[in-house]
Amino acid sequence: MVWQRSGTVAVQNGSSTVIGTNVDFAASSRIGDSFIGPDGVNYELANVASSTVISILPAYKGATASGAAYAIMPVQGYDKMLSDAFNNLNNQFGPKLAALGTTGNYDILPVLKGGTGNTVSLKTGAYADLVGSASSGAIFETGTNANGSYVRFADGTQICFGVVSRSCAATNALGSLFYGYANSITFPAGFAGVPAFSCQSFSAGVITWDGSGGSTASIGVPLIISTASLAARTYTCNYIALGKWK
Repeated sequence: MVWQRSGTVAVQNGSSTVIGTNVDFAASSRIGDSFIGPDGVNYELANVASSTVISILPAYKGATASGAAYAIMPVQGYDKMLSDAFNNLNNQFGPKLAALGTTGNYDILPVLKGGTGNTVSLKTGAYADLVGSASSGAIFETGTNANGSYVRFADGTQICFGVVSRSCAATNALGSLFYGYANSITFPAGFAGVPAFSCQSFSAGVITWDGSGGSTASIGVPLIISTASLAARTYTCNYIALGKWK
């Protein structure tokens, strides 16, 4: 096993502290090694305080000196290579592992705390991280107003849906049936282009189509067929529109 002799040391008579220059005590020595001082006496290495400071036992007996030669002799009876490897790992990762103690107690460190795992359920805390303004980077955005509800996704997809009541006259003959055009449905959020649209009436005696004359903000729907000519007919339908918001 290789002795350590690089650099120089400063020692003081009666002191157990040894200060090195151009040395790396932490990387290549351990407690229990033998320190051979400038006075030629063997001392026990009692503590490795840092890469440049060690303590010896007993206190230094020779004359005070600086810039002096020395040697650290590995002591037989332990695996020096294994110990040195552990010291290298400790020097490299020890401060990082210690710093994790300030982030809290986690089995898996969440991403927001600097980790690579996340144990937060999508049904709880992660919801706040996913939902927001899609145009500002959230995964999806939701909203509701007098015209219905919408879901807006970060990839540009948008879905609008709602339940509306409309009234129209069914006085246009179509064989033995009659039809008319209701007022348009305004979307709760605008589209970048005319969306795909579908609606369905759940009022008795009313059948609806998927509309016509649509725009990015509304669509002239629904169409209605009645079993008799009516001056006015009020009915309720649900609708869904699918398209792009950007």
